[in-house]
Amino acid sequence: MLIVDKKRIRDIFFELVRFKSVSGKEKAFSEYLIKNFQDNDIEIFIDRKPVENRLSDSPNIIINLKGKVKSDWAFAVHMDTVSHRGEIYPFLDDDGFYKSKGNTILGADDKAAIASVLYLLEKRKLDGLELKDTWFIFTVCEETGLSGARVLDLADKNIPENIAVLDGSGTFGKLTSSSPFYYSFDINIIGRASHAGSFPERGINALLIAARLIDKVTPGRIDKKTTLNYGSIRSGKDRNVVPDKAMIKGEIRSHDEEKIFQLIKKIKDTLKGFDKKYKSLSDLKYKKIFDGYEHDIRTEQMNFLKDNIQSLDTDFEPRPSGGGSDANIFNSKGYNAFDISIGMIDPHSFDEKISEKDMTKLTKFIYNIIRVE
Repeated sequence: MLIVDKKRIRDIFFELVRFKSVSGKEKAFSEYLIKNFQDNDIEIFIDRKPVENRLSDSPNIIINLKGKVKSDWAFAVHMDTVSHRGEIYPFLDDDGFYKSKGNTILGADDKAAIASVLYLLEKRKLDGLELKDTWFIFTVCEETGLSGARVLDLADKNIPENIAVLDGSGTFGKLTSSSPFYYSFDINIIGRASHAGSFPERGINALLIAARLIDKVTPGRIDKKTTLNYGSIRSGKDRNVVPDKAMIKGEIRSHDEEKIFQLIKKIKDTLKGFDKKYKSLSDLKYKKIFDGYEHDIRTEQMNFLKDNIQSLDTDFEPRPSGGGSDANIFNSKGYNAFDISIGMIDPHSFDEKISEKDMTKLTKFIYNIIRVE
């Protein structure tokens, strides 16, 4: 049984979260990781597709931990965080939770998982911990539409078909059983400008049309499987001019892809009706960002994960999610990818935290899968 040195894993975690590695600017952090892997005698593969596609200043990193016995599972984590201001000053509170002082995120998403991996690699080197031949994937730009994983080149890599994606939110033991399809859309409405005080009736108010669209096709939870959001609206030049342009950026998520197409049609038909009524010109463009997935909880892989989680005196809780992770990309590429909660609570916020207890469980969970028995 692995005895986790809580102070050591804490030191590793605190060092990682102090690196600023917002999406697209992960270079310093990835260079630190590569140096760590070199020191631990690990085979390293650099995937420069994110740099070549101008997504990031950093590559994706793939490492192969050599061993006598091959693992049936690979692991995936991401190096980036959401944007934030200021330095991160982590601390352990009296209730056993890691938090950040001040108005910043903590960065447990996803550096808590990386800390667990680095701890095991260090134990392997210093204490001779015998581990299986295992692949680990470190992606960039997960927080910006999973774009690092989308361009990831796994050609000629003997990656197992099962991938544990260590990136789920909530207490350890939860697992994403299903995740939605995700489409983004952009709407452009062109009206006609005029003086708001002298000749308002000569104008075609594009902002008013945008508002009526939102009123007609209401955002929020459409049904149990589907959500619609208008996330950004830009319009107008000045307070005394009837706005002649309005631009809306939005998204639709659904566990049923057909419902996304139905909503897109409804928005298009509504805009078409407004164009006819107000003499405006409207255009809607949409794009699939990632596919959804749904796991059968009765499979061999799910039972394997269930047994490993329950062996740590933890309830196994498969649940549907409204969000996405690199697991969506890996599943669409033909792998069996499972997004596992690592213990982070309220990620992307100033209230983000993770318990020392859950980080210990996560480390033992990884170890139990890759240890040589």
